[in-house]
Amino acid sequence: MSQIKQVIVYRKNYPDSKGNNRPLRTGKIVAQCSHASMAFLTKRIENKEDLSVVQKEWLKNSFVKVCVYVDTEEELLEIQKNAIENNVECHLVTDKGLTEFNNVPTNTCLALGPDYSEILDKITGHLKLLWIFYLKF
Repeated sequence: MSQIKQVIVYRKNYPDSKGNNRPLRTGKIVAQCSHASMAFLTKRIENKEDLSVVQKEWLKNSFVKVCVYVDTEEELLEIQKNAIENNVECHLVTDKGLTEFNNVPTNTCLALGPDYSEILDKITGHLKLLWIFYLKF
């Protein structure tokens, strides 16, 4: 059986008021990636929808999450477009801007899946690894 995973695509650079790119604080990165990871589950709960067989299997097993990154918002939105075109569940995280972005809503991350690795790799396999988590119960 193929591995099931979730891919979190993190946007690495954010232009400041002078047009220079700046990274986010580590805590903000972790919070945004966490929001992305939970989005598929919270949407299902909100809408009273059942989990797919693949999602149930992922939750019962290893919770593999692969975190990759893109440099720009345009790249992030292109990955989202690719996922939608390939019928891959994805969730874009837009930060409200209350702590880092001067009250400007800002796209920070995108979660794809959970789904089979070969499906997600077609969309994100070319991206650079940020980090990877394995959680076993």
